[in-house]
Amino acid sequence: MHQNSSVRMLTETRIKAIKPVRYLKKYSDGGGLYLLVTPKGARCWRYRYRFAKRDKKLSLGTYPLTSLASARVRHQFARSLVARGIDPAALKSQSRGDFVAMMREWEMMPAHLSALPPSVVEAIRILGL
Repeated sequence: MHQNSSVRMLTETRIKAIKPVRYLKKYSDGGGLYLLVTPKGARCWRYRYRFAKRDKKLSLGTYPLTSLASARVRHQFARSLVARGIDPAALKSQSRGDFVAMMREWEMMPAHLSALPPSVVEAIRILGL
């Protein structure tokens, strides 16, 4: 993952030290992945990307249920879909609860950077994306 020199990548220690403020605050990890912290202290992983000339956002889970490492893998999964011309938000909305299972299958694949899991390929075929 290419890192902009002005963006400090997140660490577990840094995430745990984040205190909520009166407004929504974003903490970038690079490549469009960020942690959104709400005034009540909720921490949500988001991926900001462009698809079909539009800005889009995709929820990747909540911290601490979704760790930093898992959020990064899910981010890679969503980026790989965008690189293949597939909108991850559309896939998520059309596949309902299966999207989380697809992300988990991606996380478990030893070569997750090179190929999509069979469930994702099948969903894309069925949904016509």
